[in-house]
Amino acid sequence: MLRRLDWSHLALLAFFAVVVGWYLFDTMQASRRIENLIFVVPLAGFALLLATIAAVRVVLDTHAPAPPVTEASAERETSVVAPLADTDEPDAIVVTSRAPLSGTTIALMFAFAVYVSAMDTIGFDIASVLFLGIALWIQGERRWLLLLAYTPLFALGAVWGFKKMLPYPMPTMLF
Repeated sequence: MLRRLDWSHLALLAFFAVVVGWYLFDTMQASRRIENLIFVVPLAGFALLLATIAAVRVVLDTHAPAPPVTEASAERETSVVAPLADTDEPDAIVVTSRAPLSGTTIALMFAFAVYVSAMDTIGFDIASVLFLGIALWIQGERRWLLLLAYTPLFALGAVWGFKKMLPYPMPTMLF
């Protein structure tokens, strides 16, 4: 049995593409100076590319056979099973829904909210180091050497790059 085309997924991707296109158009109408477009144009192009790739995958997935429903997959998802009407066959229609948000996802969203709100207070550099370390820890990284070496090197390198590229002052604590 083939999968059905996921119209809601395609509609969401189209909505994202329209919003990105509108934002890009509006930004370019306001100013074509490189300082104003240095992040918008590449990120808009990347977002549109990702939306296109995702849309192609949604369409191509309709040609792949649907995966069989097993006991293991049924236990991982919340399922409602109803027998086919007017038949004696044991076939069933399976309607699945996605699992609720995990604790990891909620913890990362909370950490990101604290990161964004702390930037003005403790600086972009310190906030970035702390957020990256906490995010890696939440995702399961437990090697202390990697956490203590990679986190400040990557975060401070990113901060240095942003300070060199952007003509606007950034609140930082160290440099």
